[in-house]
Amino acid sequence: MWSVPGSVIDPERFGALRPLKVLHEFDGPKTFTFRDRDGELYLAQWCDGENGAERYIAVAFSNRLLAKLEQGIISVRDALEQPRAWILDEDTDGNVHAAWRVEVADLPDEVLPKPGALLTPALERARNADVTPKSA
Repeated sequence: MWSVPGSVIDPERFGALRPLKVLHEFDGPKTFTFRDRDGELYLAQWCDGENGAERYIAVAFSNRLLAKLEQGIISVRDALEQPRAWILDEDTDGNVHAAWRVEVADLPDEVLPKPGALLTPALERARNADVTPKSA
């Protein structure tokens, strides 16, 4: 996998990545919320995988931002552009075995969602039809 431009931190703060709410799934959860060992809410977005290991961008999140993401008010990339962000590598047992504190702006563009891409195709269709979606 690619080299992470950030500071190595102790992965124990995250423990196992157990999805609280799966927002997008394709061969497993790709976008989901989870809580760390202290109960803080995060948004995770899959960004790479290799040899059974999965890599995610995780950001400190809030229920208010989650509602905006689910309603299509903000894009997935906008949701990820938070001041507190990490890259988390998950092993085959679902445990975080490596973690880095990062600035989202420093990450390779190809590992981030496309600018403006919404959470689901239904939200995209509603936006393209110039209709405000009520919920995802």
